[in-house]
Amino acid sequence: MEGEDGTPESSYVMRFAINEEDLQFVADLPVMGSEADSHSIGVDVSPSGRFLTYRATYCQPVWPQKEYVYDFQTGDVHDYGMAGYISLSNQEDRLAFPSKVRFEETNNIYLLIAELGSNTATYLDGMGYTSTVWSAPNWSFDDRYLVMEQRAINMPHMKEYDAGIWWELGSGGIVMVDTQDIDEPYVTLTDIDSENGDWTFGAWSPQDYRMVLLWRGEIDEETSEYASILWMFEPFTNTAFIIDQGLHIEGVDW
Repeated sequence: MEGEDGTPESSYVMRFAINEEDLQFVADLPVMGSEADSHSIGVDVSPSGRFLTYRATYCQPVWPQKEYVYDFQTGDVHDYGMAGYISLSNQEDRLAFPSKVRFEETNNIYLLIAELGSNTATYLDGMGYTSTVWSAPNWSFDDRYLVMEQRAINMPHMKEYDAGIWWELGSGGIVMVDTQDIDEPYVTLTDIDSENGDWTFGAWSPQDYRMVLLWRGEIDEETSEYASILWMFEPFTNTAFIIDQGLHIEGVDW
């Protein structure tokens, strides 16, 4: 409110037991700092329900946010990642996340894979691009493969990392890597179509390597609508077909 000092906002996590119709308080998520309007946003709950991947942020033009993993069992907070999302493996033992550590050296933001709670990580830097961001990782059902978004940085002259870089990314393509053999070339699932549209990952099948991907055209300035095409892909048989197409397809799941 105007004239009053801002304070961090509480972000409560609740659990609802459907059969018992019982709603319980689980945790108050930590925030990133003491700045006004600091708050946390839940992103994903692990298969066992033990871990929550969440984003801590506050209202600033440069989108200064970080991502964390919260352990409901111990109360520990694992500090990983940055803007661009992190992904906890289905076995709940590994994390994939984007890192700025090598940005000044390579002008890229690579994905890293780390054991949960470990201080060491493996860089997924097998692509020969520059001024590129790889982010939004997603694990396959057996945690062998990772798909990720690949986007060019529209400010290739930027030599020092700044959070505003996430507002300066081009259209996205989708690539896949085998985490058991990261020296093998990445599999390019879609091209980066900067003129006509943008690709985003939807979801993996829970039992095989099929996935759904979403193509989105440019937003019409008059109607604020964009064309959407929902695809099913099977990367090892080169199978792909259109599931649906229309305007504003969102919330894609399996």
